[in-house]
Amino acid sequence: MRLLSPLAVAALLVAPPLATAALAQAPLVADAPLLATADGNEVATLGKGATVDVVTEQGDYAQVTIEGWVAASLVGGSRESFPASVAGTGGVRLRGDGTTRSEIVAEMKRGMGLNVLERRGGWVHVRRTGWVRRGALGEAPSSASPEAQAGTDEHWEPEAALDHLQAVHGEAIA
Repeated sequence: MRLLSPLAVAALLVAPPLATAALAQAPLVADAPLLATADGNEVATLGKGATVDVVTEQGDYAQVTIEGWVAASLVGGSRESFPASVAGTGGVRLRGDGTTRSEIVAEMKRGMGLNVLERRGGWVHVRRTGWVRRGALGEAPSSASPEAQAGTDEHWEPEAALDHLQAVHGEAIA
């Protein structure tokens, strides 16, 4: 068993948190289909200018997560592995906030599976992960930019960093 020096432990305690979910946020440079799987069925059309969380990239595709609000009357029951789905007869608008005046993030197709985050009044906050062609994504802000750091509300715990380091190196840390 190899122990880390006090300097290495101190560096971990002041280091910023490790990224866990998204690689970056990126805007869409054009309307783009959101696919259920890479090169799969279209479940929504994302609007130009919408910001998505890029989870991973694979070939010509990027796995992204979208989030927004939909009128509660247009959210149906579970579908496949999702606890909710898009109801209604045609395209259902996913909005940036729970108001009809908010920007439209996407037009979702009937039956699209959704994860419900919260309910507020007549609106439901939902999230969905899917795939878009990488060419539809614009440049993400630099990770050092204030824009990239502004949305971070994670609380960093030194113990989590130590646990992560131990898992990566497979050894105990004193």
